[in-house]
Amino acid sequence: MSYSEDRQLVKIIREICQENNIALREFSESWIMQLEKDKKSTYIYGYKFENNSATTLSICNDKAATYQVLSNNGVDSVKHDFFMRYKHTKFSQLYSEILQLLNKYKTIVVKNNTGSGGKLVFKVSSKLQLKQALKKLLKHTKFICVSPYVDIQKEYRCVMCDNNVELIYEKVRPSVTGNGKLTIKKLISELPYEIKPNKTIKLNYIPKKGEVITLNWKHNLYYGASAKLSLDNKTKTILTKIAKSTTKILKAKFVSVDIVLIGNTYKVLEVNSGIMMEKFSSFSHQTYNKAKQIYTKAILSLLN
Repeated sequence: MSYSEDRQLVKIIREICQENNIALREFSESWIMQLEKDKKSTYIYGYKFENNSATTLSICNDKAATYQVLSNNGVDSVKHDFFMRYKHTKFSQLYSEILQLLNKYKTIVVKNNTGSGGKLVFKVSSKLQLKQALKKLLKHTKFICVSPYVDIQKEYRCVMCDNNVELIYEKVRPSVTGNGKLTIKKLISELPYEIKPNKTIKLNYIPKKGEVITLNWKHNLYYGASAKLSLDNKTKTILTKIAKSTTKILKAKFVSVDIVLIGNTYKVLEVNSGIMMEKFSSFSHQTYNKAKQIYTKAILSLLN
């Protein structure tokens, strides 16, 4: 099986093209796709579509830049400070600069400034953890951003196309409920899906009956979170307003906006220009069709 066969997006795009008489050419194991109809063409590169301008793509791909643009235009956002290891910057200098934020906030989140999917994201609350996180990050990137760690009650994703909310769901972190008999490890093994628990979880601990153990501090679907689609109208209204303001400011046509609830305040966490619905579309026939519907709208808006 080739790499392309593992990607839900490839399967969905092929179906969309067949159903809409769109000619499709695939390159580099389908990482690049060229779509043509009625003498018009468009490209998909990875998970990025041509709906957005190059400038919008660049801003959304830069977490610190997104924070600066949104916060300076009236959209409440989670603070992201940018750090770069220049060619002649010593590790000790970079470490010292970020250490000041650790001393200020006590716990911080250190991550790849251009990353996605929750990968290379580290929760840091000690000098040793900071050194370890930086060493891992610098193997992959020289662009780093730092946020104060905040207690996120809930995290939501709004998928936007042409300033309309096409999909809203809550990312529910994976958890197990104790019965007073089984260890966390055993409870996890009985789940119907794979979970990547946080390394700090004591797998041999036996939770009390009814005790809920959250398995990961990250809300990413990749790390086992589920998508809750049934949200109350009040929450949907709040999220829609924030997401629309975000796309208007960024001039974004096709993005997903991640919004978090901290205390009683909703804030934008980040904006994703690559629309990845691999995990979401695999949950059920319903979620697959929803992802397909969204991708279809984005493609046809470029070819019609």
